[in-house]
Amino acid sequence: MGDDRPAIGRRDGPAVRRHQPSPVGHHLEDVPVLDRPQPVDVQRRRGQALLGESFENLLRRAVKQGAVPDAIGREDDWMAERLAQRGRAAMPRTQRAPDGSWVHIYETPVPHGGLVTVRLDASEIVRQREELRAARDAADASRATLTDAIEALPDGFALYDAADRLVLCNQRYRDIYSASAPAMAPGASFEQIIRYGLERGQYPQAAHDPEAWLVERVRRHREPDGEPILQELPGNRWLRIDERRTRASGIAGVRTDVSELVRTRQELERLSSTDALTALANRRRFDAALADEVQRAHRHGTSLSLLLVDIDHFKLYNDHHGHPEGDRALQAVAAVLARQARRPGELVARFGGEEFALLLPHVDATSASAVAERCRVAMATLALPHGHAPTSAYVTLSIGGAVHRTIERESADSVVRRADAALYAAKAAGRARCVMADDEAPR
Repeated sequence: MGDDRPAIGRRDGPAVRRHQPSPVGHHLEDVPVLDRPQPVDVQRRRGQALLGESFENLLRRAVKQGAVPDAIGREDDWMAERLAQRGRAAMPRTQRAPDGSWVHIYETPVPHGGLVTVRLDASEIVRQREELRAARDAADASRATLTDAIEALPDGFALYDAADRLVLCNQRYRDIYSASAPAMAPGASFEQIIRYGLERGQYPQAAHDPEAWLVERVRRHREPDGEPILQELPGNRWLRIDERRTRASGIAGVRTDVSELVRTRQELERLSSTDALTALANRRRFDAALADEVQRAHRHGTSLSLLLVDIDHFKLYNDHHGHPEGDRALQAVAAVLARQARRPGELVARFGGEEFALLLPHVDATSASAVAERCRVAMATLALPHGHAPTSAYVTLSIGGAVHRTIERESADSVVRRADAALYAAKAAGRARCVMADDEAPR
């Protein structure tokens, strides 16, 4: 049994069977295997004719006859590769037969220097392998198509699995949440990603209580109810978040930039709550703010003060100077009052006509009186000529104030009525002064 000794076709039933194992150095490419039954003496004569032929000669003959499909068109190169690999490959050689079938060729050196060759039909293995490769290619193509479609979306998209771990997201999603982008690795949990952004100031809405905000955001993410979430980002940017459960229990989410829409709404709300002439809050906004502050005072037992301000003899000012000058005087008074409301939450509003209101949360009677006095002094310092006021040559202010009766759970209307009564008391006392409700002494 030697390296170059070809195998003689053996009978298996009435014919020589294709791809049967052979212990001799005969390959499919060496001599074509018989397809049809042949007489025994024909088989014997063919086998005897091959004895003594070298493997290279048999191989070259098979290539020349077109019996090795893989060699067609590159015969010399294929021959050189095949001879170089003969007996050296650790894995079986897979080779295509002329009829399209496949064989595994095993070549094993033996101690005396020969080579044992075994051929096994591998058609089914190759077929399954090609089907698997085709399925993988199809899956890769489908994934590429899906990825391309997701990347083409103008909105941010992210998919999380049933364990709330990131499966994929598009570049738009990363751009929207740029602070969190370094944490957006497949397998990272939603909570890990959002916490990463939270620690870097990505969510202004969380500033008051970051942990409470995080818990609620994660809850709404994991329990989507179909209602969109409006989320603020730095720079007055706003997102609409729509999240849904998938059939595989994952979570698919879309982030749509609605900044322009929100800003437009903010501007409309500002215009609807702002006095056009003075740029102060209008009566509508004041009423809403007063109601909110009264409710807050009821809940927390905090103090709340209200000042009502009236321009003394303003009708006479308008009659003498005309309405355009009257408008400028209103704007000047508004600017003076706005400078006196210095703390967060304090609100200055045009209450109506020539009347203004200052809403002062967390301010008691003493502090409210001090604010009123600052307003009065600032107006006197401005020294805006009046010309026809019976009480002063300059425009002056009368102020009435009231402190919310928290213990009695006083209503907003009641606070306004008491401040208004104090204002009338200030006017009755000679104007250009402040009177606090429940304190008849002018200040």
